[in-house]
Amino acid sequence: MYQIYNKTSTEYAQNAPIVFNTTKYDDCRVTNQSGTTFSLRAPGRYLVSFNGVGSSTQATSPFTVALYQNEAELPETITTVYSTAAGDAGALIFSTIVNVLPSCAAIDNRVNLQVVATSANSGTMANANLVIYRLK
Repeated sequence: MYQIYNKTSTEYAQNAPIVFNTTKYDDCRVTNQSGTTFSLRAPGRYLVSFNGVGSSTQATSPFTVALYQNEAELPETITTVYSTAAGDAGALIFSTIVNVLPSCAAIDNRVNLQVVATSANSGTMANANLVIYRLK
């Protein structure tokens, strides 16, 4: 199991990856690059769960985050907070299964994951937690 979190309130612009700065549990199958990109090298199925508290910096605007796998958004992970006033905080939560195929000398099937703020407007994450658990 791999777990990383951030408890520092941070503002994110559109398409900015969420930064995680504190590792709670480490796993040799997960590589962390700059606190924003997580590489899964070992083949298998992984449960990826995210929870956080976020808010839009503008009134009556949504703040959305989603998981990206190899730079492609996973639609089942889109989660949104709708703020009626700037700074109204709400829960952002998703879970999904990610499959990593075996690699060989000619084919690199490594999976890179990022949690990305996808809103058209900026937003703030008060805290964020990411767990990656190898199922099989």
